[in-house]
Amino acid sequence: MNYVVSKGFIPRSTAVNYCGVCVEVKSQEKIIFGSFKDIYGVYNLLQPNGHQSPVRTDRRQRFTKLKLTINKLLPMVKKMKGVEWYLCVEKDGILTVKHNSMIYPTDYLIAEMKQPRDATSEFNLIKSSLITAKHCDL
Repeated sequence: MNYVVSKGFIPRSTAVNYCGVCVEVKSQEKIIFGSFKDIYGVYNLLQPNGHQSPVRTDRRQRFTKLKLTINKLLPMVKKMKGVEWYLCVEKDGILTVKHNSMIYPTDYLIAEMKQPRDATSEFNLIKSSLITAKHCDL
């Protein structure tokens, strides 16, 4: 699929860099989400139906079949006070959702993950989780 721009057409892979990607993680009907400019190829990894994975710990979800090659530039996100969850790439290239207590200096942070404002209880990783991506405005 191509997108119309002022000087012609561009492919979807190029358009993603301009509009951004929203990633959503769902576990036991609880949701966290984050958005970022997808210079990493996360959107393509998660198409068409996302990725489901069993949970082994309540503080970290590794999506072992989702491996990325990250340029060792400075991360676009820094660990901040008050942020509980992050989407990151671990040292071995595995896409991971982590609680802030599990973030290490070797993790490449991609996005802060937040709960919807109307959430009534805290997000926890239980049993299995589903990660999906869609285009969004940043």
